[in-house]
This record gives sequence, structure tokens and C-alpha cells, in this order.
Amino acid sequence: MKREDFLRIAGLFEELDELEIALKEIRQTPEFRLVYTTRSNRPMERIVRPQVTALLVSGLENILTTEIVRIRSALKDYGVEFAEEAAA
Repeated sequence: MKREDFLRIAGLFEELDELEIALKEIRQTPEFRLVYTTRSNRPMERIVRPQVTALLVSGLENILTTEIVRIRSALKDYGVEFAEEAAA
């Protein structure tokens, strides 16, 4: 295996780890706050309604899960096996 392959694999594992942490944090977030600046440069903050929070969490979960699957697939192309899949 070439050095570039090892670097690519290391980068994929790092990205996978970051995405899995983000997914865990998003699932544990009870509410989202929208922070923005008005046209008059006044900072504003609003709590997002529970229904909208549920939609945000669902959408972000879908995006992150898709990326996690993509990275795992790329790692499998390099011959990497994942423990939970090997046990199944």
C-alpha cells in the first residue's frame, strides 16, 4: 500500500470520527437557538420551536448518516472491516 493510501485512510477515519461525534451531539440537543444580526447590527437570539427543531435534527441526521455511509464504503474499498459488521 502506498503512503498516499495510508494518508487517505487516516483522513477518512478522522472525518468519520468527527461526523459520528456531530451526529451524537445533534441527537442530544434539546433545542436550537437561532442567532443572527438585524439590519441595524443588533444581535438577536430566538429559540427555535420544537416542531422546527425536530425537522432540523431529522434533516441533519439524514445528511450526517449519508456521509458516514459514504466514508465507511470508501474505507471498505481499502479493506477496512468494522467490528459491528464483522460480528453480524
